[in-house]
Amino acid sequence: PVFSPDGRLVATAVEYRLVVRDAETLQVVKIASCLDRINHVEWAHDSDHVLCACYRRGLVQCFSVTDEQWTCKIDEGPAGCVHARWSPSGCQVITVAEFHVRLSVWSLVDKSCVYIKSPKFDSKGLDFSADGKFLAMAERRACKDAVSIISTDTWTLAAHFTVGTTDLANVKWSPDSTSIAVWDAALDYLLLLYSPDGRLLHRYQAYEGGLGIKAVSWSPGGQLLAAGSFDQRCRVLNHVTWRAFAELAHPGLVRLPASTAVYKEVEELTGHPEGSGFAGNYSGIGGSRSGEKGESTSSWWATDVEGGPIEDPAASALRASQAKSGRVKARYAVLPLPATVPTLKAVLDKPNPKLGVGLMAWSGDGKYLATRNDNMPTAIWIWDMSQLELCATLLQIEQVKGAAWDPHHHRLAIVTGGERVYIWTPEGASFVQIPLPNFNALSVTWSPTSGGFMLADKDTFCCAFMQ
Repeated sequence: PVFSPDGRLVATAVEYRLVVRDAETLQVVKIASCLDRINHVEWAHDSDHVLCACYRRGLVQCFSVTDEQWTCKIDEGPAGCVHARWSPSGCQVITVAEFHVRLSVWSLVDKSCVYIKSPKFDSKGLDFSADGKFLAMAERRACKDAVSIISTDTWTLAAHFTVGTTDLANVKWSPDSTSIAVWDAALDYLLLLYSPDGRLLHRYQAYEGGLGIKAVSWSPGGQLLAAGSFDQRCRVLNHVTWRAFAELAHPGLVRLPASTAVYKEVEELTGHPEGSGFAGNYSGIGGSRSGEKGESTSSWWATDVEGGPIEDPAASALRASQAKSGRVKARYAVLPLPATVPTLKAVLDKPNPKLGVGLMAWSGDGKYLATRNDNMPTAIWIWDMSQLELCATLLQIEQVKGAAWDPHHHRLAIVTGGERVYIWTPEGASFVQIPLPNFNALSVTWSPTSGGFMLADKDTFCCAFMQ
C-alpha cells in the first residue's frame, strides 16, 4: 500500500487489480485491472495518476483516478522490464530493461522514447535531484565506475565523470541538489562527495582492511550526511568541510549520557500468582536470563547472544498464542544505567552478515536520528543531533522490522512483525495493540500530510490516526 503525495488516497495491488481507497474511510475509489500480477505501484506527483509494473511480462500500465477513460500501456517487449518509476514531472515513465541493457524514458505527452545505455543497477544507482532537473545514473564500463548526470528537460547528457570507487554501491543527491554522495560496496570503506559537474569535493575513508559502508542517509536539509558501517558506528559528516564531526557508537552497555532513557518492552502473564516468570519478561541487565523471580528460562532463548536474551522461534510462537488468548499484559519498563543491550554474535563466514548500522531514519526537521545496529536487532537508538548525544534506546522483545518518523512532528513509529505498534516521542515511549486478529505489522508508513500512518502485513494493511 502506498499513500498518494497529498495523503488523501491509498493505492494497493491485489494480484492483477489496482485498488485505490480513501485514506480516511478506506472506501474504494477506483478499481483497475492489469494484464498480469502487479509487482510495483507508484503515484505520480499530481496524486491522480498511478503506475503499475508487471515485471513478469515486461509491462507497465498507468491509470488516472479521476479520468476513467485515460489509460497507458508500455511494453518493453523482448528486452523485459525489471524496474519502473515516474519522472519528477509525472510526464514520463522510466523503465530499466533486463540485465541492465538500457534505461528507457517514455513520454506520456508525445509518446516518444529516449534510450540511455548501460545503467549499472535497476532500482538503485538512479536518483533524481530534489528540484527534479537532473538524474544521476551509475554506470560501469570497461571495469570502471562512472556517474552520468542527465537533464530531465531534454533527457540528454549534462555531465559524465569517472568516480574513484572499486565497486560503486549507490549514488544519492543531497536534498539541496548541490552535491552527490557516492560510496563503495561493502568490501571497502570509501565515501566520495562530488559536485554535479564532476568535481571531487571530498574523499572520506574512516578505516581500511574491514567491511565498509552499509547505509547512507542525508538529513532533510542536506547539512548532514550519516554513514552507517559494519564496525557498528554511524559517522556524521557536515556539508561545510565534509569532515566527520560525530561518531555514534552502539555499545553493548549503555552508560552515557546520564539523561539517556532506556525503555524495555516487558510482558507478563495475567491470572497467575504474582511474580511468576514468563519468557517475554526478560532481564536486559547484566546478561541475566531469568524471569521475575530468577527462575531459569534459558531454554526459551537463542544461545548465540551476549548481554541478554533474544527470542527463539519456539518462544515467539508460544508467546504469540498466549497473547491471542488475552493472558499477556505488556508494558515499557525504564531501566537504570548502565543497561545491557542484547547482542547477536555475527556469523562472519557467510555473506551479508547481520552486523553494523543498516537502518537510519531522520526526523522531519533533522533534529533526531534513529538507528538500528543489525547485530542488536531488537534495539532502536534515538540520537539528539542538536546535542550530538544519545537520548533514548528502545529494547523490544522481537526484532525491529521498520521505523518511520512523522514528517511533521517528533514521533517515531516502530514495528517488530507483531501485533503492536510502538511510538516514541521526546516525552516518552508507548505502544498500542493492533485491534485486528492475526495482523503482524511488517512495515509502517506515515501519511505525507495528516497525522496518520499505515501498517502493512504480508497480505493486508490498516490505517491508524494519532489524536
